[in-house]
Amino acid sequence: MIRLFRSAIVMLSLIFVAAAPALAQSRAAAKESGGGREESAASAVRPRAKLSGVINLNQADAEALELLPGIGPTRAAAIVEYRKSRPFKRVDDLVRIKGIGKKTMVKLRPYLAVSGQTTLTLDQPGEGDEDKDTK
Repeated sequence: MIRLFRSAIVMLSLIFVAAAPALAQSRAAAKESGGGREESAASAVRPRAKLSGVINLNQADAEALELLPGIGPTRAAAIVEYRKSRPFKRVDDLVRIKGIGKKTMVKLRPYLAVSGQTTLTLDQPGEGDEDKDTK
């Protein structure tokens, strides 16, 4: 039994050693072509649009819901569909939507309401910054 276990470990080690150069080569090729992590790091440097105001979960349409961070067309549609049968009583009820958990709620909570008007607006980066560039 121990001999079989040792043989399996040796074989796995040989596979990893043989695969390492190919993995390094594919990473180098991705780096040269501009793909991979460098691309995502570059996109993280770009300024993001800033949200201000709140969105009423019980009244907002799917398009408005998509302005929220982490909410795309699928989740926005799920929110609209959910509230048809059960209006939101609390902001925290949003975790009942598939794909929205505690971490997402931390990002969304400042922009959510269950009553009142939707006042959420998207402020584009650089708005009002023209004077800074010209001076």
